[in-house]
Amino acid sequence: MSRIFKGMMIGTWCAGVIFSFLIIVTTSSYGQGKGYPEKEIKIICGAAGSNSDICARIWADGLVKILKVPVVMANRGGGMTSQVELKRSKPDGYTLCYTSSSTLATQLTTPQPPLYIEKDLFPIGALGGFPTVILVEQSSPFATFDALVDFAKKNPGKLNGGACSMMASHFNLELMKVYSKLDFALVEFRGGSSEAITALLGKHIDFLSLSPAAAIGLLKAGKLRILLTTHKLNDYPNLPLFSEKGLGEAGLLAWTGLHAPLGLQKDVQNKLVDAFAKMAQDSDVLKRIDNLGYTDDYLNPIEWAAIIKKDAEKLSIVTKGLKMIQ
Repeated sequence: MSRIFKGMMIGTWCAGVIFSFLIIVTTSSYGQGKGYPEKEIKIICGAAGSNSDICARIWADGLVKILKVPVVMANRGGGMTSQVELKRSKPDGYTLCYTSSSTLATQLTTPQPPLYIEKDLFPIGALGGFPTVILVEQSSPFATFDALVDFAKKNPGKLNGGACSMMASHFNLELMKVYSKLDFALVEFRGGSSEAITALLGKHIDFLSLSPAAAIGLLKAGKLRILLTTHKLNDYPNLPLFSEKGLGEAGLLAWTGLHAPLGLQKDVQNKLVDAFAKMAQDSDVLKRIDNLGYTDDYLNPIEWAAIIKKDAEKLSIVTKGLKMIQ
């Protein structure tokens, strides 16, 4: 069990459902899987140069060492494009797909989505993700998260909190608002982290929910400060956690992992799951994803399926009134 997810796993009723799901998807007799893998493996991911592309290439380098065949990228657009292509692909183990929590957000904000990742794809494993932090500008009067909460309670509606639209950090802020019952205006930035950070530096908003990787330069320069984090950060070990402030249910991690089509022959499935688990222990892989700002936490298929299900339940609270921009 990944250390940051201890205590987050749901009860035995969910485990039974997940085990049943995994048994069903592995009973297909499609192909023989003999000698797998015997040729190049393709990972469908986002646009070239995107975070998903960079991360998937790091994983690919690790998988090549284990599987002894080339692992190449197939770059696609955003949304659920990659997952839809995967669902339609031949379930022979030679086509995989990089999936992030943003795919789940797209699914939950799309009327009649083309697939449901928790039941239409097989989870090979997850590795790493982006935490969310609550940031303030260095001259902010709020030295701690408690100070910010105290002001918000005494001055309802006076604070402006920002987030990049439809990102995990956005949903964490939406959930924080629900679970903390604080009254503050939520400002969405559709132009990405640069626009949001500019607004914070210009004091147009009072605080910002964001991945620390997006602001690392400004943090090191002392221009921004972190008040709260969803998960422990190596560079900031003493920061309070969402869970320590009663906001554990608002603490989503922007996870990333690999999916395969349903119907994999069992020995092919086992080889992929085992290879991913071994790759997740490769020190070079872990160092490289750490340099990207990812955590280094591994989830096996059952753990990841449980997290996807739990996150879908959490996100449904705040996505009902939202619609993904097409």
